[in-house]
Amino acid sequence: MSLPELPLIPLIYSSQVVNAVLLPLHVIALRVLASDATMMGDARTLLRARVGGSVGIALLCARIGALGLAWLQKIREQFRALSP
Repeated sequence: MSLPELPLIPLIYSSQVVNAVLLPLHVIALRVLASDATMMGDARTLLRARVGGSVGIALLCARIGALGLAWLQKIREQFRALSP
């Protein structure tokens, strides 16, 4: 179902931004659960996997931070163009 006046591309872009912002929270929760010995027993992640997961989470957060900074810079440029 589509609404006639709903801009599709901005809607898709916005949903992807929300997904990108929520992704680190899901990854951190999965990492914590996978490291829990009471939940996973002998199948819990090894130290190497936990370190690799931490590096991956840090890189993911850095990419999302860069996306946010680029977005803020674009908004700042738009406001400067509007001001006299």
